[in-house]
Order: sequence, then C-alpha cells, then structure tokens
Amino acid sequence: MQQASGPNETPEIAANPGSLPTVPAYDPSANIQPRDAIRALMVQSRLLEQDLRRLPAQPQVARTATLATIDDLQLRIASIDQQLIDPDLPPETQARYWRELVRPVDSLLQLRYAQAQRVSF
Repeated sequence: MQQASGPNETPEIAANPGSLPTVPAYDPSANIQPRDAIRALMVQSRLLEQDLRRLPAQPQVARTATLATIDDLQLRIASIDQQLIDPDLPPETQARYWRELVRPVDSLLQLRYAQAQRVSF
C-alpha cells in the first residue's frame, strides 16, 4: 500500500482485499465510465513509456537482483499487453487490465531512473 503524499490525500486502495494497489487507485464507488478510465490509463501508460525511452541505455554492469527485477517487470508488462490484444474484452475488463499495466510500467520507470542516477555518479 502506498503512503499518502499530503495531509489531505488518502492512500491508494486495492480493488480486492489482499491484492496490490492500482494506479490510479481503483474506487468502485466512483461513477467513472470504463471507457473514460481506459482513455486516461492509456495516456498515463503512454507518458510513462515515453519517459522510459528518454532514459539512457541500461548500464553494461548491473546488479543481478536489479536485472532480475527488470526482467520480471517486463514479463508482467508483456503478459498484460497480451491480454489487452483481445478485441472482445468487455470495457470493465479492459479498464482493469490497463490499471494493472500502469503499475509495473511505473515501477520499471522508477527502477530504471534510479539505475541511471547510480551510473551518473
């Protein structure tokens, strides 16, 4: 569970007890149409991917644990991408997959950014 970043902000909530938080937080009581959520998540994903492409190439030497984490995130992203290919997915399912996709892409960006910072020093 992520911490709230401000005094008036609430922490992100998970869709189901015991599941991982989603970005943006999933709130089933919010009356947001799935197609609107999908569009917002697609934009967020595209922006994260643009940021990833702007980072320098991965260093030649890296920690094994870091490389394993990057590989795991890339596999999760690829797996979710495979699910999103299905043209018959109902909008609610598409929105859920897009929420699940943004989280590992964001994690990968943060990890690669930290990796780039270590290399630059």
